[in-house]
Amino acid sequence: MDKWRCEITWRSGYLRSEFRAQASPPDSRRKTVVLTSCEFKNLMKDPADIPRPELAKAVRKLVVALEEQGWRPVAPGGRWYSRRFVWTHDGPPPGVE
Repeated sequence: MDKWRCEITWRSGYLRSEFRAQASPPDSRRKTVVLTSCEFKNLMKDPADIPRPELAKAVRKLVVALEEQGWRPVAPGGRWYSRRFVWTHDGPPPGVE
């Protein structure tokens, strides 16, 4: 049985950036943002390559929120913040109408 998947990603903007938890349904590449972190002000599209304390705290908050919703952690992605999850419950996960 295929499952919903979710991954924490970084969205870098010219003025504001944030981490996003993006979910995708089974057998699809379409992604829906289900949670976002607080916004970080970046004037030069600052990457999140280094886990500065404020960035790591924002990722931890997203991880806790996803786990509280019922997402189950799986092997992480290639970046320090790329935490991945699967939805093992019946029906779709919260926030993906």
